[in-house]
Amino acid sequence: MIPIFIPSRHRATICKFCYDIKNTNRDYYIFIRSDDLEEYKKYFPIDNLVILSSDVDNISKTRQFILNTARELKLEWFWMVDDDIHTYYRKPLNYDGKLEKISLEEFLKDGEKIIKNIQIEDKIFQIGFKQSAFCLTSKPYTINTDIGGITIFNSNNIEIDYDPNMIALEDTDFIVRNIKNGSNNIKLNNLIFYMPKSGSSKGGLEDIYKNNGKEIGIRQFKKKYPELISIASKDKYRIKWNNFKKNIYFEI
Repeated sequence: MIPIFIPSRHRATICKFCYDIKNTNRDYYIFIRSDDLEEYKKYFPIDNLVILSSDVDNISKTRQFILNTARELKLEWFWMVDDDIHTYYRKPLNYDGKLEKISLEEFLKDGEKIIKNIQIEDKIFQIGFKQSAFCLTSKPYTINTDIGGITIFNSNNIEIDYDPNMIALEDTDFIVRNIKNGSNNIKLNNLIFYMPKSGSSKGGLEDIYKNNGKEIGIRQFKKKYPELISIASKDKYRIKWNNFKKNIYFEI
């Protein structure tokens, strides 16, 4: 089975995904800072907790620490999942407007099925899923687009690391730079998950977002890629993913 790595911060009692995955037979590891250890130990086995190094002080560095861990373990594939992911659906082949609610295990297995159809020359570095049922598309998958929340990574095809200075939009920045470097990602549109709006839950990025973290991240991204982002307001934006269109065919 592909191991599951979960960044978590100040959410020992409310990290929904952590509790969901704890009730499966999956190998999972929760990456926390040292000041969270005593609290998380009350609810999760110590063997499932990984302490981040002392220089890791933001989400971008946390994700990089996880990526480095996967490389050190020589893992080709690994999951990285935010701790507040919840509720999973499948869009049936004969979709009539009603989604099929599925278990976390079914979601994980369905997501992993595509791996066997990926070709080396496609250089896929990341597989993601549809967040919420809003604007469902008839396309079974999308190539080179925004992915976050719950993803499968191929460490062999990741040549560009996370920018440690990104306050927010660290995932989007990471994706753009890897695509520009010649790798590709896939979003599976027929598997749908839900999660709270970033910064809206206790813990996690709550303090960052309260201190205009999202707006800072948008400005950082705009400075790097002015041609790729359209800003509607201080915290609303659109990334021009059409710039990265590519034809890659998969059996789903």
